[in-house]
Amino acid sequence: QPDPPTECEIPAPFEPTPEPQQLKTNEELYFHALHLFQYRHPYLDPADYLREALKRDPLDARCNQLMALISLSALDPESALRYCAEADKRLRLRNPNPYDTECDYIAGVAHMWRGEYDAAYESLAAAAWRHAERSQSCALMALIALRQNDTARAVEHAHEALLAGGGNQLAHWELALAARISGDDAAHARALSTLAELDDMDMLYLAELALSKSDFTAPGLQVCLSKPEYALDAALRYMQAGQYRDAIALLEWQRANAAAPFAPLAYALGWAYGRAGNAA
Repeated sequence: QPDPPTECEIPAPFEPTPEPQQLKTNEELYFHALHLFQYRHPYLDPADYLREALKRDPLDARCNQLMALISLSALDPESALRYCAEADKRLRLRNPNPYDTECDYIAGVAHMWRGEYDAAYESLAAAAWRHAERSQSCALMALIALRQNDTARAVEHAHEALLAGGGNQLAHWELALAARISGDDAAHARALSTLAELDDMDMLYLAELALSKSDFTAPGLQVCLSKPEYALDAALRYMQAGQYRDAIALLEWQRANAAAPFAPLAYALGWAYGRAGNAA
């Protein structure tokens, strides 16, 4: 028998988000924008709230930083860097090492997207001093070291990333890649074993396993043939690490065996051939 009905408090009805101009403070504008961005609101634009806040205070650090993150998510690294520079004027007003270094991390990613690897490394190093940003920043610094053929420094940064966050799969993959490049078979096997323990269906693990053995027949990889974006994501990581030949091998395998063509993959393949010095 069901329980007898009992009295309960009816929750308050949903209140729609106010218009930006209706909010009195920048703090309210910031948190409304953060909520809209975090939950990907289907028709309200968080940037509208941040623009209103920046109209009132152009150097508001939190609003500029969130605008930088939104710009990055919109694949606009130039705008991201511009907003980071504005945020930096307040973040470093009294301290060269600000309490919150997320803005430095955002700037580092934006510089990487623009191919400005020295500037990216500098920004990521600034972000890495704070624990919250350390693991992901050190992992990207390891990528930059790999593309500069400095495997020793890449291994050092990858270990720093793991000390800050032991489950960082990107750092474990970087250790595997650095070991393969330097010819350390034992270290490569250890790194692959760790990656398999973390997630034996992770595309970076499957790709590194296949590339190291020149064998693309693993069952996990066959599953990924129906998801070309998985191979594309992995290939882009190899390209970030400067390993264009690996990216080409992975993308060519995907193109030859996929059930249907995938235009972004062909574009990435042409880019990889160009960077490797070959005709596409």
